[in-house]
Amino acid sequence: MLRFIVAHLPWLRPLRAAIALCLLSPATLWAQEAALKKADGFFDQEDYHTAGAQYEQILRSYPKSGIAKFKAGICYLYTGQADRGLSYLREARQLPLEVDPYYYFWLGKAFHLNMRIDSALINYRRYLNTAPKTDAFRKGTENLIAQAHRTESYFLSPDASPLQPRNLGENINSPYTERNPLLTADGKLMVFASRRPLYPEEQPQADGEFQEKMFIAQRQPDGTWSKAAPLLAPADRKSWYLPVQMLDGGQRILLLQEGAGKGGFFEADRQGDTYDLPSPLDLGLSAEATGYDVTFSPDLKTALYSKLNRNTGDLDLYQTRRQADGDWTKALRLPATTNSLENEVSPLLLDGGRTLVFGSKGRDGLGGYDLYRCRYDDTAARWGQAENLGLPYNSPGNDIFYAELAADGKKYGYLCTSRPRGLGEADIYELDFTGVRAEK
Repeated sequence: MLRFIVAHLPWLRPLRAAIALCLLSPATLWAQEAALKKADGFFDQEDYHTAGAQYEQILRSYPKSGIAKFKAGICYLYTGQADRGLSYLREARQLPLEVDPYYYFWLGKAFHLNMRIDSALINYRRYLNTAPKTDAFRKGTENLIAQAHRTESYFLSPDASPLQPRNLGENINSPYTERNPLLTADGKLMVFASRRPLYPEEQPQADGEFQEKMFIAQRQPDGTWSKAAPLLAPADRKSWYLPVQMLDGGQRILLLQEGAGKGGFFEADRQGDTYDLPSPLDLGLSAEATGYDVTFSPDLKTALYSKLNRNTGDLDLYQTRRQADGDWTKALRLPATTNSLENEVSPLLLDGGRTLVFGSKGRDGLGGYDLYRCRYDDTAARWGQAENLGLPYNSPGNDIFYAELAADGKKYGYLCTSRPRGLGEADIYELDFTGVRAEK
């Protein structure tokens, strides 16, 4: 919904001109307009990393540019820096922007992402009170208000969890997206995917982030993680491996390589604190068929994956099983107990393949993607009703790619999530269950 709003912001153009004409001389206005046009080009392409940097450059020359501060604030909301986005939007409030109802929408969203629910509700309602009754975004705002109220209910619940996710910091996270953390059974190694740059001359992709690649880190004696290092980065910089899941407790790792032709799955053996060069693994199932978001049962005989539903245009979860003759059954879309009318992503099988955890955007969650869990019903021979994991697993931001680890008598959970005071668009957080009775 938010990306739809961003794509339809023509109202900013006359507003921008009105602000600029009041504040600037003709020469200065021309220079600022040229700079804003360049920044707006990246903004309209949803490259919020580059657009944000462009607006910051404008603000160094024109610190009173309300439109640059306003749109820079929106960029920060999208790139995982909700606290900074809120600060910029509040500063822009003192300028003529506050007469426009959409300003209140974005201010409400900034408060919402920072878990300041009362202030979020106030500004969402200001938007509804001032926007035209026929405005196309009213329904989406009403949905955000419902999400905010659900967050309140979790806070007030007597069963509220005392767990607090801990950002793993700069050794693991970057100003870009980190996702899909995989842990060895002994808890000593973490492998994950990151969209950070690796080489000085590396060029960003259309959204301002870089080609995804694998990194590895070691857990230190004090429980912290070492500085992540690239794992299996090929010399030609063209064919990158992506992590799928750990096998045999992490003694092997299952990998995927896009564009590798038939198959596309690989395995690599663990050697101490790293992994050997990968070799092809013939699963009888192609990575092209499953895509990146795929999970297998421990025996590699069941696969669940997120794939585009061509009938709806959304990402749905599908399942296939390996038969006795080695062939895989026709992929079946999971039922409405699991799939919604919007996207489902990042499936993970736990408990020997009996529990499924995944991210969904189309249910009554707390905002963005939320993590859900369902269990396999042997009697009905199907997956049961999806349950929202609630706080602290979920937040008003995007929460995907869950992983668990039990080692040395301790249990940990790992989330890929976008939260206030994060480092990038999505960071890896850790939940330490030590001494906590966890129902989830």
